[in-house]
Amino acid sequence: MLYGVPHWLRQATFHLVGEGGTPVLVVEIASPSTRDNDLGINRAFYYQAGVQKYVIVDRGREGEDPVRLLGYQRGPTDWLPLPPDAQGRLDLAPVGLSMGIEDDRPWFYDAVTGVREPDRPEWRQTLAEARERAQDAEVRAQDAAVRAQDAATRATRAEARAQAEAQARMALEARVRALEEQLQRQSGDDAHSPSIEPQAEEPS
Repeated sequence: MLYGVPHWLRQATFHLVGEGGTPVLVVEIASPSTRDNDLGINRAFYYQAGVQKYVIVDRGREGEDPVRLLGYQRGPTDWLPLPPDAQGRLDLAPVGLSMGIEDDRPWFYDAVTGVREPDRPEWRQTLAEARERAQDAEVRAQDAAVRAQDAATRATRAEARAQAEAQARMALEARVRALEEQLQRQSGDDAHSPSIEPQAEEPS
């Protein structure tokens, strides 16, 4: 693990001199064919490269022994042993993890909570479950959006009907007022019109 990498070319081999950064942690899984180098030459090489902590996952020369962790931290002139904590775990600060053995397997643990980090199958399962939950949430959100749109449409239609009814009522009221005014005018005209009495016929 490297900190402060300004130019990562994302290739199989990381060129520390060219790409920069500070090597903080190296975790190496020793195999029977490379075990001598892992516990010998590589230790000197990683110290020279400035690595701060170096952990070797070792199962012995034949690769059949119970797994053990060999931890080292950088000293003034050479590697110093990295002591395990009360649970037998190695503190990998400043990475924010610790490393221990469980069921004859090496595991990473959260340095604060102590919770074991999932392995690759568990990560895949967790990722699949997270994606499924995200899809379900998206479906629910879409359904909610559709319901909200339907509600907004119904509200718009109801408002339009209410406005139309209000306009019709206003028009009706105006028509009634107009008829009342017309009747009042007619009544007034009838009151002021002269009355004509029929004349009696003279006898012949």
